[in-house]
Amino acid sequence: MKVDGHDYNRVLYLEDLEADQVLRKMDDLHSKRFYELVDSERNMDIYRETLFYLVSGNDELYEMIKADIARDEENIGKMNPTEGVPKVYDFYFREVYPYAFDYFEGSSKALMELALQLYTDVYPTKDQYQIFRRLNAQDLKLAWMAIAIRYDIDIE
Repeated sequence: MKVDGHDYNRVLYLEDLEADQVLRKMDDLHSKRFYELVDSERNMDIYRETLFYLVSGNDELYEMIKADIARDEENIGKMNPTEGVPKVYDFYFREVYPYAFDYFEGSSKALMELALQLYTDVYPTKDQYQIFRRLNAQDLKLAWMAIAIRYDIDIE
C-alpha cells in the first residue's frame, strides 16, 4: 500500500493489518510529518515507528525533533558528531535521548514519557495512570494508537 509516495512494506515494519489500520487514520499533516521522520532514519523498526508516530502527531515534540535533524545534518563529516545535545532523538547514533521529556511540560511531557517507555520497554517512569491523566484529548488518541502499533493490537 502506498501513501504519499511511500510503500509501507518497503519503509516500515508495519506489515500487519492492525498497524496498517492505525496509519490509515492519520490526518494529512501527521502523515507528512511521520514520513519526514521515517525518511531521516536509515533503518526502521517497530520501536522507532512508534516513537515517530507519537512525535509527529504533537506540534511541540515535532518541532524539537526537527531541530535534532538539522543538528545532525550540520554535524555530518565532523570529528565530533555529538556537538550540541539532541532533544528527542539522535539520528546520527540512532538513539533516543533518555532525558527528552525534561524539555517539555504538561501533555507533551507525558507523551514523551510514554514514547520513551514504549521505545525502551524498561525505561523507569511514573505508572501509566500518571502519564495518561496528564494527556490532553488529542495526545490521548495518539497514545492509544501508538500502543496499538507497538504491541500489534487490533483497533477496530
